Amino acid sequence: MQEATDVGRSSQEGYAVFQWIADRVTRRYRLFVALWILVFAGAIVANQIWPLSDVVSFDQSAILPEDTESAQAQSIIGAQFPVQIANSTATIVIVANNTTTEYYRWFVVDLHDAIVLASTLVDGESADLQLRTGRTIAVSRPIRFLRNASEATIYSVYEAYAFELAKQFNGPVHESVAFTEGAVGITWGIPAYYVGVWVNTRDNGSAYAATSSYVGAAFPPEVQGWTSSWLDAFYAGWQASFSNPGVASAWPDARGEAVVAQTLPLYLAGSAFPPEQQGFLLGMLAVFRFSNFTDGALVEDYALTAFSQVPVAREAFFRDLYLAVGEDAPVEDLRTFAQVESRSYGIDDTPLLLPFDASVFYVSEDRTIQLMNYGFDKGDGFRDEQGRQPIAENVLVIRDLVRRIKDAYAVRAEVYVTGSASSSVDQEETFGNGLEFVATIVLAIVLIGLYFRSVVSPAFPILTIGIAIMISNLFVWLVAVYLFSVDFTVTAVLQTVLLATGTDYSIFLISRFRDERQDGRDRKEAVRNAVVWAGESIATSGGAVLIAFAALSLGSFPLVKTMGVTIGFAVTIAIGLALTFIPGVLLLIGNRVFWPSGTKVARPRPKGVLSPSERYFRGAAGFSMRHAKAILAAAVLISIPATYLVLTDQPTYDFSEGAPVTESTAGLDAISGAFGYGFIYPSFVIVQLPGDLITAGNVSVPRMFAFANLSSGLLEDAGVKSVDGPANPQGSDIDFVNMSTMPVAQREALLAAISPYVGQDGRTVRLTMVLSDPPFSREAITAIDRLAVKLGEIRAAEPELRTSAVYLGGVSAVLNDVRDNTNRDLQIMATVVITGLFIVLLFVLGSVLIPVRAILTILLSVSWTMGLTIVLFDLWKDVDIFFILPLALFVMAMGLGMDYDIFIITRVREEVAKGKSDRDAITEAMTRTGGIISACGIVMAGAFATLMISPQPFLQQIGFALAFVILLDSMVVRIYLVPAIMVLAGKYNWWAPGSLQRVRRDEPRDAAEALDDP
Repeated sequence: MQEATDVGRSSQEGYAVFQWIADRVTRRYRLFVALWILVFAGAIVANQIWPLSDVVSFDQSAILPEDTESAQAQSIIGAQFPVQIANSTATIVIVANNTTTEYYRWFVVDLHDAIVLASTLVDGESADLQLRTGRTIAVSRPIRFLRNASEATIYSVYEAYAFELAKQFNGPVHESVAFTEGAVGITWGIPAYYVGVWVNTRDNGSAYAATSSYVGAAFPPEVQGWTSSWLDAFYAGWQASFSNPGVASAWPDARGEAVVAQTLPLYLAGSAFPPEQQGFLLGMLAVFRFSNFTDGALVEDYALTAFSQVPVAREAFFRDLYLAVGEDAPVEDLRTFAQVESRSYGIDDTPLLLPFDASVFYVSEDRTIQLMNYGFDKGDGFRDEQGRQPIAENVLVIRDLVRRIKDAYAVRAEVYVTGSASSSVDQEETFGNGLEFVATIVLAIVLIGLYFRSVVSPAFPILTIGIAIMISNLFVWLVAVYLFSVDFTVTAVLQTVLLATGTDYSIFLISRFRDERQDGRDRKEAVRNAVVWAGESIATSGGAVLIAFAALSLGSFPLVKTMGVTIGFAVTIAIGLALTFIPGVLLLIGNRVFWPSGTKVARPRPKGVLSPSERYFRGAAGFSMRHAKAILAAAVLISIPATYLVLTDQPTYDFSEGAPVTESTAGLDAISGAFGYGFIYPSFVIVQLPGDLITAGNVSVPRMFAFANLSSGLLEDAGVKSVDGPANPQGSDIDFVNMSTMPVAQREALLAAISPYVGQDGRTVRLTMVLSDPPFSREAITAIDRLAVKLGEIRAAEPELRTSAVYLGGVSAVLNDVRDNTNRDLQIMATVVITGLFIVLLFVLGSVLIPVRAILTILLSVSWTMGLTIVLFDLWKDVDIFFILPLALFVMAMGLGMDYDIFIITRVREEVAKGKSDRDAITEAMTRTGGIISACGIVMAGAFATLMISPQPFLQQIGFALAFVILLDSMVVRIYLVPAIMVLAGKYNWWAPGSLQRVRRDEPRDAAEALDDP
């Protein structure tokens, strides 16, 4: 018994746009084909002019949100500390038993000199560098955009400090020696001369007269007052010594020395010498005698003791300075001295006393690792006018210099070149080979060829996808240049999605064309019907994909936004090609699309004759409808544990987790193990004060106390390993209270230590925190929540901070915001996608229940897939699920998985419109579309599965999850679960309010009777 069915005007009008497209394409198909080919040719040329590789980023900071507190902190750091923060970096990591020996000191120095020398070269220029091993190496490749390397190594820091001290103390050192030479000559030389004359004459008057003449001739006029007064004082003491029983019988030299010792304190007490000079002169009594006062080395040594209390360097530095350069030495001589001085001592015996221990940032506590840090003025992906990537080339030059100098020294240590620039180079080399794309194309060609038993048919989707990719690449280029940073994962996913959807749409069109030909229609009518009926499915499913990816563009992260915008555009191009280009080519070549089996595949066949695959899917439909309740119950039971696993899983935020080891990652691991996980990726507290921290060469003591309390308060949290800021630069507490009374050299050294923590505006202050846990870990991210609360408490307790703006920044703070934003984005996107899809399907399909059922069954597929992905990657790769996977899987499955449901439902509705019952329509639709859907599912799943070739675990997870969800959806859910639900729903499948309902029928038979039909 057949149900009475009425397909109203609304249904016919729903096809009008596709009838219009079909009419235009069938009449002007040559024009459409020619236009697309011209666009394709133009896009190929444009891709050569504006290559996508020029703008794709391998810096995974593209995942970060743009408008969060952590992003604001990073923006402030970039604006206020531009001199200190390079656009890109290269860090050389030396790992050995003891990297502070002289052997490694010379290795570091030579390597540093080679890098600096390379930075002075231009293309085509070469220079030789003499190594301390005796060998010479040629430096012929330039390093461009190298920043000031004065802090690249610990020895560079020492050199810069030694140069500043040399400028400040070279004059005073020579003045001190000259003064000491004069003072010794006066204090001991005049008495010695007097005693010498007295020994010969034994007459005090004659000795005095002779000595007076000597003084007038031997000493310059400016000290004549000193020499004369001292001679008189000594003479009086000498005369008095004859009546002193203690010295009257002493030898003349001993008596003279005793007289000097007795007379000098009294003489100085009545002189105009300042107290510090009096003490210095009195100190000579313990050092000099008549027998040694002419010893020049002893005089120099004593002169330099005047600097023993200067807290900037040990006495050895001042001695080296005096011996190495003259009093009026030019600046270049001072620079040379500073370089030699800094390299002449080891890290543990340097005479330089920096106001903080700078070595802790270059040498690990156990001395097994030493770092060399270089920054560049351009970003990792910068390209010059010739299209070259100088920063990437810099990394290769540095690695080459490391290799050659390491060979020259026969170094057995491990030496890595890491840092942001090196990581970018390694990631591009590891992840940018495009193997996934090639594998996807090959797979698509093989599967389509097998499905149609043809070597021609695969060319259709491949050519279509090629056109779409060329056009989409130009759009991606525009997005990267003018809108967002485009991460390499975006292009990988875009190409795969385009291959998958483009292949599906091509198969839909070609399969319908084949069916129409098998039903006996001519070429033109077959193409027209394919566009009318399959076109609606393609456009509707394409609309679902566009809604899904449009929702991605609402995300907080550039990575997600870019995926949404670029993939949405690419799918739109694929839909346009499927509705115009493929039908045009089919009209041009006809059955030759199925060559070499064209006549067999496309020839008319007797009604009721089914292929083996059609018999399978007809049987699957019947099985599903007979056991509908059992199938639905099984689906619900499987969903319960899968959903629980998804809801309780803890994702990872570290995109490097499970990634292959490269030189840069090995270097980062070595640094993290020795210096702490947060050493490379520290966290920051940014404070914007209402006024300046440093004024007129001095600091605001109340504000410095506030920062000292802020540092100590943050250290109370167990998740914080260290904090340094202006009150404790480099982790060393300083005496900021008494800075105004300190010697100039010491005060300037402290100001130099504080200044890196103060921004250009003088009121922005940065504190650096190293967290106890790895910065990408869940523990570190959770610690940010506690620190935010702690920061609020400290701020409320500190009057100097209450009126200040305070921000938390750094990688862990960013990922904390990422976590919160991801959860919020998923809710927003789920609402937008589900609502959008429901509304579109409601109007297109004229049903309320079918859109709800379609969405729920895809959600079911998503939960099953997520559960399996969690288990598989935990057991197989020991890698947690990346935080962005649930969001990406939901959106992509909603968009792409809807293809198959729409393709089935539109065919069911088509059969219902022809007067069939629901059961017969479902059976016929599954018979005709089951094979196509399975083939498309296999092709699309295969396309996504090729992402698993990538060494990037995130792409592996995306590839597996999307491949599995597509296979599950196309070969299980659509084939078995959908027919079961539809037959249970009965007449409610097609209900919609008012004129929205496109299928109207009389009351169906009793549901139980229908289910009992064979």
